[in-house]
Amino acid sequence: MKKKIKKLVSSVLAFVIAFSALTIIPGNVLHAWYVSAAELVGGETGAEETYQSGSFTYTLVNEYTNVKLLSCSSDAEGLEIPDTIDGKYVTVLGGQTFQSNKTLKSVTLPKRLEVIEDAAFSGCTSLESVDFPSSLRSIGRNAFSGANALKTVHFAEGLQTIGTYAFNGCTSLESVELPSTLGTLVNPRHAGKRRVQQLHRNEIRRCQRHEPRRRQLCL
Repeated sequence: MKKKIKKLVSSVLAFVIAFSALTIIPGNVLHAWYVSAAELVGGETGAEETYQSGSFTYTLVNEYTNVKLLSCSSDAEGLEIPDTIDGKYVTVLGGQTFQSNKTLKSVTLPKRLEVIEDAAFSGCTSLESVDFPSSLRSIGRNAFSGANALKTVHFAEGLQTIGTYAFNGCTSLESVELPSTLGTLVNPRHAGKRRVQQLHRNEIRRCQRHEPRRRQLCL
């Protein structure tokens, strides 16, 4: 049954592509038809379908209502990731999305982003600044490891989890301000350490300073 449905939808996709050459229907409308049909194929076969929009490759999550970015082919020094792609909110930045990108210096994340997965920015040796949204809830393991040009990081209230070695090797890091909502910190037993380099090779730790309600990591 699934094979028949996939074959039927594939035929529809072929029709859409052929039909687009003979009409003046806007390209974004035809692309939306394509994505909707491809979603049906993915749903019936259990396969994860990927899509392309400009320099971004993505898949769909949360019953196809949101976008998870998988990769980006842009070589721009400054990048603003759009809040929506093909009409769907970007809520997840996939693992290794920007891994080893040597040109990226600054990035503005989508306003509804909730998750940064493992090693998303690892090895981004030119990355100096990241604009984190208030919607962010989780940062994965090694997310920014090796980003040795990163200097300051400020998280809004709402962040709940930071994974192991998230900032390992960030040798230029001067300060990281942690929100009161953060519930999971890796090995907080090192509270009171003054230098990030001393905190297990820049693995993020808790450091209580002047204000007891504010958690900071500082050089």
